[in-house]
This record gives sequence, C-alpha cells and structure tokens, in this order.
Amino acid sequence: MAVILLVIGDNLLREPCVRYLAHLGYGVIPIERPLAVLGLGAKVRWDIALLDDSPLGREALAALSLERGDAKFIGVGFSDERLQATLPRPVDGQAVADAIEALLGAKAPGPLSLSLDAVRRTAAANGREVALTRTEFRLLEVLLEFQPREVPLLELLQSVWGFTEGRGTSELVRAHVRNLRLKLDHIGLADAIRSRRGRGYALVL
Repeated sequence: MAVILLVIGDNLLREPCVRYLAHLGYGVIPIERPLAVLGLGAKVRWDIALLDDSPLGREALAALSLERGDAKFIGVGFSDERLQATLPRPVDGQAVADAIEALLGAKAPGPLSLSLDAVRRTAAANGREVALTRTEFRLLEVLLEFQPREVPLLELLQSVWGFTEGRGTSELVRAHVRNLRLKLDHIGLADAIRSRRGRGYALVL
C-alpha cells in the first residue's frame, strides 16, 4: 500500500484529501506543523508527498527534498523544479488520485470490497474466503448494512441476538467482534471493524 505524506496548510483542502485518499486505500500521514517534517525521512516510509502553496508546504518541500533525493512531490497551486507534478487550484480528489497513479506507475488500489454468501455463510475479499458462524455472519451483515456509520451496542444486540438487556451483554458483543476480526484478517480486512467507546462498532472498507 502506497503511503502519501500530506503537507497541506489549507484546512479546507487538507481534510477532504485525507478522507478521499484513505477511501481509495492509501495510507495517509497528515503533517500540520513545519517541525514535524524534520528527520521524517529516516523515521517513516512514505512514497509521495502532496504539498500546497502555503508556508508549511514550501518549507516541507525544501526540507524533504534535501533529506531524500528519490522523493516524489506533487504541488497544489504552485510550480517548482523539485515537483514531479503540479495541480491547479481548485483541485478535486480524482485529479489528486490520477497524479498519484501516474507517479506510482500503477492504478489506485480502490476501495476494499467485501461480499457475503448467506447460503454458505462465508465472507470474501481480496480473492480469499473465510467461513463464519451464524452469529458472526449476522453481525457482519448488520455492520455492512450500516457502514461506514457506527452501530450502537443496543442496536447490535437487538439485530443479532434479539435482546438488549442482561448480564454481560457488552462482553458478548466484544467477544464476537474479536473472533470476527481474526477471521477477517485472513481475507485482508484486519482493520475493517472499528470501535468507538460509547458510540458502537463500524465497518470501514
């Protein structure tokens, strides 16, 4: 998976870029302070840096180009001889993805796909398949129906188990989610189920 270093000083541009690139399956490292880039080349592996025409972006370009001679840079709203690609402003997500693809020499990974077989009770992704128990299948089915939104604990209990009250109900859900995560790991979706305290569980593909 390619990792994109996002050095965007403009908040209105940075957040949509983070969401769009993460949705496409890229790893994204947002940088929001000039000092954060110092020594970064030795600490973190990244493939392409996306920078805007802000003091943050220009300072990062100067520092990173000195640290890594093989680094690839995409500039938004400015040109510089150290940039391999330049995008005009305003810029849309697809233009950013196309520029990244061109520099990587490969297609964007695309959103992860997951398919369920209710008859065989299996989940498949990335060319692999895993068998699920009846409860695991129903749990994944509910999460898929709501994704990427969180499903509250009580709603999960009602939809999967048919009740919402009783001792150990939260641990019951946690145990099944743990088992389901282990199985999803076998088909390349180890981090697909996210939990947020007080909000529930979400499937993020």
